[in-house]
Amino acid sequence: MLKICFTAFNAYPVIAPESGGAIGGVETRAWMLARALAAQPETEVSFVVRHHERPKSLTVDGVRLVPVVDPLFRIRESVATMASRSPRFPWIRLKGFAPSLLWQLPLVGFDFLKRRLLRRTIDYRAPMEPIASTPADVYATFGVVNMTSASVIASAHARGKRAVLFLGSDSDLDERFTPDSTYVSPYGDPAPLCAWILEKADVIVAQTPWQQATLRERFGRESTVIPNPIDHETWDRGLENPLPDTETCGLARYVLWVGRAEGVHKRPQLMVEVARRCPKVDFLMVLNPREPVLEAQIRRDAPPNLRIVPQVPFPRMPGLFAKAAALVSTSSLEGFPNVFLQSAISRVPIASLVVAEDFLNRTGAGRCFSQDLDALCGYVRELWQTSVPLEAARETVLRENSLTARVADVRSVLANAAQFPEA
Repeated sequence: MLKICFTAFNAYPVIAPESGGAIGGVETRAWMLARALAAQPETEVSFVVRHHERPKSLTVDGVRLVPVVDPLFRIRESVATMASRSPRFPWIRLKGFAPSLLWQLPLVGFDFLKRRLLRRTIDYRAPMEPIASTPADVYATFGVVNMTSASVIASAHARGKRAVLFLGSDSDLDERFTPDSTYVSPYGDPAPLCAWILEKADVIVAQTPWQQATLRERFGRESTVIPNPIDHETWDRGLENPLPDTETCGLARYVLWVGRAEGVHKRPQLMVEVARRCPKVDFLMVLNPREPVLEAQIRRDAPPNLRIVPQVPFPRMPGLFAKAAALVSTSSLEGFPNVFLQSAISRVPIASLVVAEDFLNRTGAGRCFSQDLDALCGYVRELWQTSVPLEAARETVLRENSLTARVADVRSVLANAAQFPEA
């Protein structure tokens, strides 16, 4: 029996869509792999996840949940989108303002002072509960720009086990991640800690050949490339149930944008500009909450042909793609976007401003425009008027990203890391 412990603190909205909350690609990938591995023979999977209350069920789809109950974590996340720490009094720097700060800041400030007085500040390079007390043969974590990954590695090593790091984005390989750097990521991750994660992980899994080559060049580490998987059978069943017009702002057809309200990497503000330049095209933006100030700006600036919904539960995402004429990506940086796999499987062409040029050229799933917004808008107008056959792109994704094949690769890597003989 191979015992695996996954940690993805923010995955609870994927596990329990009714709980609400933003769903990211890293969390979707982690939970998909955990479920698929739990269905394999001689495999037992635990999954450490955070929620503001104890989940009602601790076993979901064969995976044993190990909850971290943190009543204030969503409040801290909300404050973090509008404020950052400062070395000087009052030890905080506001990046924006929302009325909720009036009650959230005192709560978070009191909690911070209590931790300082009780000497409970978190050392991410030390073992962390309940990870450290979860028995497993191997421990898996996702992302370098994720301070919890350091705790997973430390917890595994404290138990005499190995830790496997799954890269989650190209930003995980920032060349500024060095032991002596003062750089801090846009999400608050200090460069020395990110460098420590890349150094101490026993095994690293990359999403793309670019990540593999960059990891070797910048950090002297080898890795195994395992493309992101997609559960096409479940997805195809969902395609048969398009969302009703009442859930898509009355639109029966639209060009789609999906992502977080986050201005550095996802850049929804550029989608507003695309909609302005394509006034005869209907757009639907699925804007997951992240930065309240930016979200308010997007809603304020959106032209009439751009409709916005806050989020769509993951099981209903195929029904969203079933009515899409195209997918637009304005991201500046990704690892490999799961939404591109979902789009190709759904036979929906992709217009990307920056990312995944190799994938789009190789599969024929769409086009990348190297930051040329005018050219992207022209392609969107073209896709709105004409349909593009994407059977070849779909077949390529089925061949290269099938969950069945990829989960076998992941299990092999984890079993080898655990020095566990394959069944």
